[in-house]
Amino acid sequence: MPVYVDDARIPWRGRHWSHLVADTAEELYAAAERLGLRREWVQDRGRTLHYDLPEELRQAAIERGVANAVGWRDVVRRREGLARGHRRAVGSDSAMDSQAIEANKTVVRRVVEDMWNRGDEDAVEELIAPGMVEHGAFGAGLGGRDEARATITRFRAAFPDLALEAEALIAEGDSVVLHWVGRGTHQAEFMGIPPTGAVVEARGLDIYRVADGQVVEHWGYPDVGGLMAQLKAGAAP
Repeated sequence: MPVYVDDARIPWRGRHWSHLVADTAEELYAAAERLGLRREWVQDRGRTLHYDLPEELRQAAIERGVANAVGWRDVVRRREGLARGHRRAVGSDSAMDSQAIEANKTVVRRVVEDMWNRGDEDAVEELIAPGMVEHGAFGAGLGGRDEARATITRFRAAFPDLALEAEALIAEGDSVVLHWVGRGTHQAEFMGIPPTGAVVEARGLDIYRVADGQVVEHWGYPDVGGLMAQLKAGAAP
Protein backbone atom coordinates (compact mmCIF):
# COMPACT_ATOMS: atom_id res chain seq x y z
CA MET A 1 0.00 0.00 0.00
CA PRO A 2 1.70 3.26 -1.14
CA VAL A 3 0.07 5.36 1.62
CA TYR A 4 1.64 5.81 5.04
CA VAL A 5 1.00 7.56 8.34
CA ASP A 6 3.93 8.41 10.61
CA ASP A 7 4.31 8.69 14.37
CA ALA A 8 5.67 12.25 14.47
CA ARG A 9 3.24 13.35 17.26
CA ILE A 10 4.05 17.05 16.83
CA PRO A 11 2.24 19.15 19.48
CA TRP A 12 0.31 22.13 18.13
CA ARG A 13 -2.76 23.96 19.45
CA GLY A 14 -3.36 21.44 22.20
CA ARG A 15 -3.27 18.36 19.94
CA HIS A 16 -0.68 15.96 18.56
CA TRP A 17 -0.26 15.79 14.79
CA SER A 18 1.15 13.22 12.40
CA HIS A 19 1.41 13.12 8.61
CA LEU A 20 -0.48 11.15 5.97
CA VAL A 21 2.00 10.59 3.13
CA ALA A 22 1.55 9.05 -0.33
CA ASP A 23 3.59 8.38 -3.46
CA THR A 24 1.17 10.32 -5.68
CA ALA A 25 -1.42 13.06 -5.21
CA GLU A 26 -4.20 10.76 -6.40
CA GLU A 27 -3.39 8.19 -3.72
CA LEU A 28 -3.26 10.89 -1.09
CA TYR A 29 -6.66 12.30 -2.16
CA ALA A 30 -8.23 8.83 -2.07
CA ALA A 31 -6.86 8.07 1.41
CA ALA A 32 -7.97 11.44 2.76
CA GLU A 33 -11.49 11.00 1.38
CA ARG A 34 -11.76 7.62 3.12
CA LEU A 35 -11.05 9.47 6.36
CA GLY A 36 -13.76 12.03 5.64
CA LEU A 37 -11.38 14.87 4.79
CA ARG A 38 -12.34 17.42 2.16
CA ARG A 39 -10.36 17.16 -1.05
CA GLU A 40 -9.53 20.87 -1.17
CA TRP A 41 -7.75 20.61 2.19
CA VAL A 42 -5.38 18.09 0.68
CA GLN A 43 -4.79 20.24 -2.38
CA ASP A 44 -3.50 23.02 -0.12
CA ARG A 45 -0.67 20.68 0.89
CA GLY A 46 -0.52 18.73 -2.37
CA ARG A 47 2.88 20.14 -3.30
CA THR A 48 4.49 18.03 -0.61
CA LEU A 49 2.15 15.03 -0.98
CA HIS A 50 1.21 14.97 2.67
CA TYR A 51 -1.66 15.93 4.94
CA ASP A 52 -1.51 16.86 8.62
CA LEU A 53 -3.52 14.46 10.78
CA PRO A 54 -4.58 14.82 14.42
CA GLU A 55 -3.85 11.79 16.60
CA GLU A 56 -7.39 10.37 16.46
CA LEU A 57 -7.39 10.33 12.65
CA ARG A 58 -3.97 8.71 12.64
CA GLN A 59 -5.43 5.83 14.64
CA ALA A 60 -8.46 5.68 12.34
CA ALA A 61 -6.22 5.50 9.26
CA ILE A 62 -4.40 2.49 10.72
CA GLU A 63 -7.51 0.71 12.01
CA ARG A 64 -9.41 1.13 8.73
CA GLY A 65 -6.49 -0.06 6.66
CA VAL A 66 -6.21 3.30 4.91
CA ALA A 67 -2.47 3.62 5.56
CA ASN A 68 0.50 1.69 6.87
CA ALA A 69 1.97 2.90 10.16
CA VAL A 70 5.65 3.82 9.91
CA GLY A 71 8.18 5.84 11.87
CA TRP A 72 8.82 9.49 11.04
CA ARG A 73 12.36 8.76 9.89
CA ASP A 74 11.05 5.98 7.63
CA VAL A 75 8.86 8.59 5.94
CA VAL A 76 11.87 10.89 5.56
CA ARG A 77 13.93 8.12 3.96
CA ARG A 78 11.07 7.11 1.69
CA ARG A 79 10.53 10.66 0.48
CA GLU A 80 14.25 11.01 -0.21
CA GLY A 81 14.09 7.78 -2.23
CA LEU A 82 11.05 8.97 -4.19
CA ALA A 83 12.81 12.23 -4.99
CA ARG A 84 15.89 10.36 -6.27
CA GLY A 85 13.71 8.01 -8.33
CA HIS A 86 11.80 10.93 -9.81
CA ARG A 87 15.00 12.68 -10.84
CA ARG A 88 16.26 9.51 -12.54
CA ALA A 89 13.00 9.12 -14.44
CA VAL A 90 12.89 12.70 -15.70
CA GLY A 91 16.07 12.26 -17.74
CA SER A 92 17.30 15.40 -19.47
CA ASP A 93 15.29 17.69 -17.18
CA SER A 94 16.70 16.15 -14.01
CA ALA A 95 19.77 18.39 -13.80
CA MET A 96 17.65 21.54 -14.00
CA ASP A 97 15.19 20.20 -11.42
CA SER A 98 18.05 19.24 -9.13
CA GLN A 99 19.59 22.70 -9.36
CA ALA A 100 16.28 24.37 -8.49
CA ILE A 101 15.74 22.05 -5.53
CA GLU A 102 19.26 22.64 -4.23
CA ALA A 103 18.75 26.40 -4.57
CA ASN A 104 15.56 26.15 -2.47
CA LYS A 105 17.40 24.12 0.18
CA THR A 106 20.12 26.78 0.27
CA VAL A 107 17.47 29.42 1.02
CA VAL A 108 16.25 27.40 4.01
CA ARG A 109 19.81 26.75 5.23
CA ARG A 110 20.35 30.50 5.21
CA VAL A 111 17.11 31.06 7.12
CA VAL A 112 18.55 28.83 9.84
CA GLU A 113 22.12 30.14 9.84
CA ASP A 114 21.75 33.81 8.91
CA MET A 115 18.35 34.70 10.34
CA TRP A 116 18.00 32.47 13.40
CA ASN A 117 21.59 31.78 14.46
CA ARG A 118 23.11 35.17 13.60
CA GLY A 119 20.06 37.44 13.78
CA ASP A 120 21.02 39.08 10.48
CA GLU A 121 18.44 41.80 9.68
CA ASP A 122 19.59 42.08 6.06
CA ALA A 123 18.99 38.34 5.59
CA VAL A 124 15.32 38.81 6.49
CA GLU A 125 14.96 41.32 3.65
CA GLU A 126 16.75 39.00 1.25
CA LEU A 127 15.19 35.65 2.14
CA ILE A 128 11.59 36.47 3.15
CA ALA A 129 9.02 37.65 0.60
CA PRO A 130 7.11 40.82 1.63
CA GLY A 131 3.79 38.95 1.53
CA MET A 132 4.93 35.66 3.04
CA VAL A 133 2.00 33.70 4.49
CA GLU A 134 2.73 32.45 8.03
CA HIS A 135 1.14 29.36 9.62
CA GLY A 136 3.64 29.08 12.50
CA ALA A 137 2.69 28.24 16.07
CA PHE A 138 4.41 31.36 17.44
CA GLY A 139 3.30 33.78 14.72
CA ALA A 140 0.04 35.70 14.52
CA GLY A 141 -0.74 34.46 11.02
CA LEU A 142 0.02 37.87 9.53
CA GLY A 143 3.21 36.85 7.76
CA GLY A 144 5.61 39.07 5.90
CA ARG A 145 9.04 40.28 6.90
CA ASP A 146 7.91 42.21 9.98
CA GLU A 147 6.45 39.13 11.65
CA ALA A 148 9.45 36.98 10.74
CA ARG A 149 11.76 39.60 12.20
CA ALA A 150 9.66 40.03 15.35
CA THR A 151 9.47 36.26 16.01
CA ILE A 152 13.22 35.77 15.69
CA THR A 153 13.94 38.86 17.80
CA ARG A 154 11.67 37.58 20.58
CA PHE A 155 13.43 34.20 20.69
CA ARG A 156 16.94 35.65 20.52
CA ALA A 157 16.13 38.13 23.30
CA ALA A 158 15.01 35.28 25.59
CA PHE A 159 17.77 32.89 24.46
CA PRO A 160 20.77 35.04 23.40
CA ASP A 161 22.95 32.01 22.66
CA LEU A 162 20.23 30.33 20.58
CA ALA A 163 21.63 27.84 18.08
CA LEU A 164 19.54 25.87 15.58
CA GLU A 165 20.82 22.81 13.77
CA ALA A 166 19.24 21.15 10.73
CA GLU A 167 18.87 17.42 11.45
CA ALA A 168 17.12 16.69 8.14
CA LEU A 169 16.44 18.79 5.05
CA ILE A 170 14.21 17.39 2.30
CA ALA A 171 13.05 19.22 -0.81
CA GLU A 172 10.57 18.45 -3.57
CA GLY A 173 9.19 20.89 -6.12
CA ASP A 174 8.97 24.33 -4.50
CA SER A 175 8.76 22.98 -0.93
CA VAL A 176 11.49 22.28 1.61
CA VAL A 177 10.92 20.31 4.83
CA LEU A 178 13.27 21.04 7.72
CA HIS A 179 13.59 18.95 10.89
CA TRP A 180 15.61 20.95 13.43
CA VAL A 181 16.91 20.94 16.97
CA GLY A 182 17.47 24.18 18.88
CA ARG A 183 19.42 24.85 22.08
CA GLY A 184 19.77 27.96 24.20
CA THR A 185 19.98 29.45 27.69
CA HIS A 186 16.84 31.09 29.09
CA GLN A 187 18.10 34.57 30.06
CA ALA A 188 15.00 36.79 29.66
CA GLU A 189 11.22 36.56 30.00
CA PHE A 190 9.58 34.22 27.50
CA MET A 191 5.85 33.51 27.21
CA GLY A 192 5.25 34.79 30.73
CA ILE A 193 8.08 32.83 32.37
CA PRO A 194 10.86 34.94 33.93
CA PRO A 195 14.49 34.06 33.14
CA THR A 196 15.58 30.79 34.76
CA GLY A 197 19.12 30.34 33.45
CA ALA A 198 18.10 26.88 32.27
CA VAL A 199 19.72 25.42 29.17
CA VAL A 200 16.87 24.04 27.08
CA GLU A 201 16.57 21.95 23.93
CA ALA A 202 13.61 21.73 21.56
CA ARG A 203 12.86 20.11 18.22
CA GLY A 204 10.42 20.92 15.47
CA LEU A 205 9.40 20.51 11.86
CA ASP A 206 9.04 23.37 9.38
CA ILE A 207 7.76 23.46 5.81
CA TYR A 208 8.89 26.30 3.56
CA ARG A 209 7.53 27.12 0.12
CA VAL A 210 10.14 28.96 -1.90
CA ALA A 211 9.75 31.05 -5.06
CA ASP A 212 12.39 33.18 -6.79
CA GLY A 213 14.86 32.71 -3.96
CA GLN A 214 12.50 33.81 -1.16
CA VAL A 215 10.20 32.10 1.33
CA VAL A 216 6.60 32.81 0.30
CA GLU A 217 4.80 30.49 2.75
CA HIS A 218 5.75 28.78 6.00
CA TRP A 219 4.23 26.12 8.28
CA GLY A 220 5.85 25.69 11.70
CA TYR A 221 5.38 22.75 14.09
CA PRO A 222 7.72 23.26 17.08
CA ASP A 223 7.52 21.13 20.21
CA VAL A 224 5.96 23.91 22.26
CA GLY A 225 4.90 21.57 25.06
CA GLY A 226 8.40 20.17 25.51
CA LEU A 227 9.96 23.64 25.57
CA MET A 228 7.47 25.02 28.10
CA ALA A 229 7.90 21.97 30.35
CA GLN A 230 11.65 22.62 30.51
CA LEU A 231 11.15 26.32 31.27
CA LYS A 232 8.58 25.62 34.00
CA ALA A 233 10.88 23.02 35.55
CA GLY A 234 13.67 25.59 35.58
CA ALA A 235 11.39 28.14 37.22
CA ALA A 236 10.22 25.77 39.98
CA PRO A 237 11.56 26.61 43.49
